[in-house]
Amino acid sequence: MSDDIVFNPLDLIDPQGSNGLSSLALYYQRLMYKEKIYPSELVVPLDTWYDKQFYGRVDRKQNSIVPHSMVMTNFEGALGKPVYAFRFVVDAFLDFAAHMEQATTIGVCHKDGNPVLTAPSPKAGYKPIHTEYNTYLLSLFERFMGTFPSTTPKIVDFPTFVAKFTAFLKKVAAAYVVTETNYVLTNQFNPFNSALSLAIDKGDASEDSPKYIDYIADPNFDFYVKAAKKFGFSVNKNMPWILTMDLFTNASLKYIGNYKNHEEEALNQDNFFDFHYRRVCYGDIDKLKTLIKNAYEGFVMYNPFYDKITFKCKRPEPETIYRAPLGEADRVLTDKYMIDFYLELRGLESKNAVQITPKLKNELANIYHLRPNKSLTSMENAVDYINLIYRDYIYDITYPSINDMINLLDKRGMAGTITTVGSIATELY
Repeated sequence: MSDDIVFNPLDLIDPQGSNGLSSLALYYQRLMYKEKIYPSELVVPLDTWYDKQFYGRVDRKQNSIVPHSMVMTNFEGALGKPVYAFRFVVDAFLDFAAHMEQATTIGVCHKDGNPVLTAPSPKAGYKPIHTEYNTYLLSLFERFMGTFPSTTPKIVDFPTFVAKFTAFLKKVAAAYVVTETNYVLTNQFNPFNSALSLAIDKGDASEDSPKYIDYIADPNFDFYVKAAKKFGFSVNKNMPWILTMDLFTNASLKYIGNYKNHEEEALNQDNFFDFHYRRVCYGDIDKLKTLIKNAYEGFVMYNPFYDKITFKCKRPEPETIYRAPLGEADRVLTDKYMIDFYLELRGLESKNAVQITPKLKNELANIYHLRPNKSLTSMENAVDYINLIYRDYIYDITYPSINDMINLLDKRGMAGTITTVGSIATELY
């Protein structure tokens, strides 16, 4: 398609892509940057906008994943604050930085180039995504709070709240994500959430001109890209100040293999994900249960009373009554209730890609009681089975959905279209 568009020669040396442009102008500028600005003759960069959007978000079996913090380390960044990443990423970066500085010292690199390239120092690293997810859940609760009058008699205690709140979450899930498993796949994920990336500058991804002037046009950019590849990194095409470990190349495996897993086996591409990441789905139900309980306590705190109409001498008289405290929440949020609720949410988030039948629910009950995988709890076995059903239905985040809740939820959990892409994970790594 880009072959049919004639780009202005002045734009090619001074790209003006910016989020403030009109839709048409932004499309033109982004296409020009994607197809023409970044040098095609260089080492293939990592393109997390248009090509490998799910890099570091899913494992080779397409399970949504987040890093284990216990296998990270830190070093003091350029801003005087610790910067975190996986240990092998830090090792590779230290060697890369030393290589760039040596190349500058002996004259291989131009000393009048961008010093960020020739003396790289990390300014940003791992950032846990659960911070954004918790903020997003808070926005859901705030939206729910606006759907009922503060003194509504429809919510008098925890069981009546659960019925209303879970119905609301199901409604949301039809257009937006609710589970963290699918939140990881939305446009809120960034390269730093994977613990595979380090930034050597504080750039603005929305502005194309600085990318070209400060990086692509720099006399040392070609050497920088090749050196990064030598030490196992890929330069991010749309944010060239970000280096991301290019997993399972010979260069990256050299650093990965320096460490062992809990069985004292050298790490490689076969055991890498099990050691460095956890499957998000295993924590979904606990987080949903915590959300529901905290939401009720928050609801009662802001709205402690409800109105009840009683009749005396056939005349209605309003009575103000305290809402009941939380009580024993687990009597309401039983394992069966939460499994069924989670199954419905995953189904709605997948746009009902798989029909939920009585047979499927019976299978889940059997799996829960029999625990076929003895290394997992009964609940985890059930969740694992649900995840197995739905993990192939993930989001095409380049085509966001539009509906009447966009402004209210600030697009943070926008899902996009669902597609079956069983091979996407193997194409990533």
